[in-house]
Amino acid sequence: MALQKLTKNKKNEYVCPQCGKALRFVDGGAVQLVDGQPDMENILPKYECEHCDVFYREFMDTGYYDAFPLHPLPPVRRVKDVGELMPMQLYKDERNECVCPRCGEKMQFVEGQAVRIVDGRPDMENVWGHFFCSHCQSVFRRVAGTDFYQWAEK
Repeated sequence: MALQKLTKNKKNEYVCPQCGKALRFVDGGAVQLVDGQPDMENILPKYECEHCDVFYREFMDTGYYDAFPLHPLPPVRRVKDVGELMPMQLYKDERNECVCPRCGEKMQFVEGQAVRIVDGRPDMENVWGHFFCSHCQSVFRRVAGTDFYQWAEK
């Protein structure tokens, strides 16, 4: 979107160029530290339109404003290919969760279950505890006789 001048309504409020509703003024604040680095993003004042999910910030005291998304989308995490994953040690926390080595989201530890009979045959698939990630549908099972886990098809 190109730089644009904001117009005012009869109440002397700036209005959104997209929907015509009054913009909410948000004053700038102090410099904040994000991940140990100074974040200068919020030190300048801005005008927000929650209806259009955008905010407008003046460009270098020119009287022209640039539009930005009010709630930017989170960065898309790359899901690793299973060939990139080597056997690794995984540890559950107090909530039975662990970070998924494949997608970076939280995955659950599933406790081992009793042997089940499926179609007249013993099903040993979930006898041993394993990790399951509901985000990338990955399963990590213990490598026999070790403290290491590796990705498994199911």
